Amino acid sequence: MLRHLLHRLPRTCLCCHSLHRETGPLCAACATALPRNQNPCSRCAEPQAMAGQLCARCQKKPPPFQQVIAPWIYEDAVARLIQRFKFSGELAAADALWPALAEAMSPLDIAALVPVPVHDHRHHERGFNQALWLADRLARPGRLPVLEALHKHRNTADQVGLTRSQRQKNLRHAFRLSRPTVPECVALVDDVVSSTATASQCSRLLKQAGARQVYVLALARTPREN
Repeated sequence: MLRHLLHRLPRTCLCCHSLHRETGPLCAACATALPRNQNPCSRCAEPQAMAGQLCARCQKKPPPFQQVIAPWIYEDAVARLIQRFKFSGELAAADALWPALAEAMSPLDIAALVPVPVHDHRHHERGFNQALWLADRLARPGRLPVLEALHKHRNTADQVGLTRSQRQKNLRHAFRLSRPTVPECVALVDDVVSSTATASQCSRLLKQAGARQVYVLALARTPREN
């Protein structure tokens, strides 16, 4: 009874700070205004001008993963919500975004989820691994196993502001397998996909451990790179 009454009380929208009675952490107007990734590349999910297109980069050099699923574009309110989740530990900010990812991944026949690891130093700074937290939420409806199959043994520089080639160089040999085998179809989980450098390196390692198909699940994809 008390839980039902609390649920009916107005709450403060995380974006505009107005009072609302929606079920999620955002008011209806702010939830509708979040930038959706409506025209993603069918392989890497980079936003395109038209739906169903394969971007020039994926046409020239297909990535080692099957597909990136990222329902939001990393800009405006989505970027701010993810930053609050990732750097300040505001879990309600992620609650505004991850249900759309859970819905988008539902058609996939995935055997396990593998969170992208963070270095121990970053884990200590933030107090948690945002990718592991997200994987745990995505795993609940279908009771998928969450496998910490990867380890980040080198503390890399922050990727923000780096070019695509700099990101790839920065992450070179940063990850290792922490278990000998994984199922044939797995999904790598992260908060944001930018240059796909992390997704590509981790996908190659998971394929070395026996995966034949690696999907990448992320809350958001960065806008098209110039």
